[in-house]
Amino acid sequence: MSFLSFNSHNPLDDIPRVLDLMRTMSFHLDELKVLPNANQSFCIEMTCAANGRINAHTLKHRIGKLQGIEKFHFV
Repeated sequence: MSFLSFNSHNPLDDIPRVLDLMRTMSFHLDELKVLPNANQSFCIEMTCAANGRINAHTLKHRIGKLQGIEKFHFV
């Protein structure tokens, strides 16, 4: 099980891009939370698990390269 979080000023664009990446890499989404931040952005928290051969480190690397993703954390 992996936990990831990031900030976004445009969650309606950024969340689908992350979910699509997770889907193509055979990750299963367990939980998704969207929380407002004080600076008119949102904190997105997700819990996921790998279903295929691609490991969490590869997912972390690919999500970290997406534009619009700020303060990205992956555990």
